[in-house]
Amino acid sequence: MDTKTLRRSYMGLMPKLNKALEHVNEQLADLPPSDFSLETGLKPYPSIKRKMEHDNIRDPAELSDLARGRIFFSSDYNHKELLDIIHKLFGSKIKNVDKNANSEKEHGLEYKSIIHVNLGIDGINFELQLIPEEFKPYKEFLHNIYDQFRNPKTCDKMSDKQKEFLRKTHNTIYKKIDEKAQSSRQH
Repeated sequence: MDTKTLRRSYMGLMPKLNKALEHVNEQLADLPPSDFSLETGLKPYPSIKRKMEHDNIRDPAELSDLARGRIFFSSDYNHKELLDIIHKLFGSKIKNVDKNANSEKEHGLEYKSIIHVNLGIDGINFELQLIPEEFKPYKEFLHNIYDQFRNPKTCDKMSDKQKEFLRKTHNTIYKKIDEKAQSSRQH
């Protein structure tokens, strides 16, 4: 898909994307801020373009995370309890719950303690990540490492030693945070 057509397709989705964001924000508005922190937004256009080209996707509406969000939850809750809340709030809009996402390694990077809930809201895919609050202070740093691998322009320039260093740094941090998150939820 050429850039002009892609941009038009994306812009044509804006009303539905905004409506999906609004719906998720409304459904989760009553969660107590002392226990839950919600972040929602749209996937940035350069990331959409890169992912569509990489995965040979023709329609941006096919992307699972075009509209997306994260719920960081306190140690007073665990994944199961939060999933129960999500099921009550979204019911039939839940298309899939990926509890195994945290065992997969994309680019050799681990993602422990993250559950992906894929919602379908009026034809829009919405990816909602459920993440223990212990990860929140490190999310930008760890995401920057991930960006180095998913962008071919930067990844191709790194040596194998640099890649291994970044993987080790990322995975060590994730493992430590995951251990802390799990131990703080052993009631």
